[in-house]
Amino acid sequence: MVSVNANINRNYSAVEYRNIDNQAVFLTPSYQKEFMWQRNYEVRYKLSQNLKFSLSAHTEAQVDPDGRLDNTDLEEVQRKRDTLFMKIFDWGHNTDYRQNMKFD
Repeated sequence: MVSVNANINRNYSAVEYRNIDNQAVFLTPSYQKEFMWQRNYEVRYKLSQNLKFSLSAHTEAQVDPDGRLDNTDLEEVQRKRDTLFMKIFDWGHNTDYRQNMKFD
């Protein structure tokens, strides 16, 4: 038996600071976007009547999108979307990996 499971969680936050002492000073907003990709794999195989093999692995990866998306510039939207898909196809960068193998 082989099983594969994947979840992608997207988090987005925007913080806009303001200077209450001097309204003329403009502070740049801060944006945080991240995609966390969790993948689980499991393989089970019955080697003989009394011997079973199982392998399970869990991987968490982070996919970093580019900056803030300005929806008014369609070329920029398409470029950033293509960049995000390329990062997903590169599997992101791993932040956690665990595996377990056993013979019963």
